[in-house]
Amino acid sequence: MLIAPFLRDTWTSPLSPDKQYLRATEIGALIRMEVEVGVMRRVRLTLLKSKSFGLGDVWCWVDDDRKSGKRLQGWWDNPTYVIFFRLETFL
Repeated sequence: MLIAPFLRDTWTSPLSPDKQYLRATEIGALIRMEVEVGVMRRVRLTLLKSKSFGLGDVWCWVDDDRKSGKRLQGWWDNPTYVIFFRLETFL
């Protein structure tokens, strides 16, 4: 389920209602979403990884702790593309 963002600076969603994703259209774009973080402070992040789609990186953090954030890369050196699920712990 895609969580609706409450701040979306130059991010777009697809025109097709059966696809649920967001993408930034400018470098440095900011998006904010309300998520529930459990006692282990884990958040599930889902991203597309591809060698040929020209994907960039995202920086994810919880609350206002940007310096403890995690960098997630969209590019990888594999000829296939994949939807990648990752559980990330934010301390």
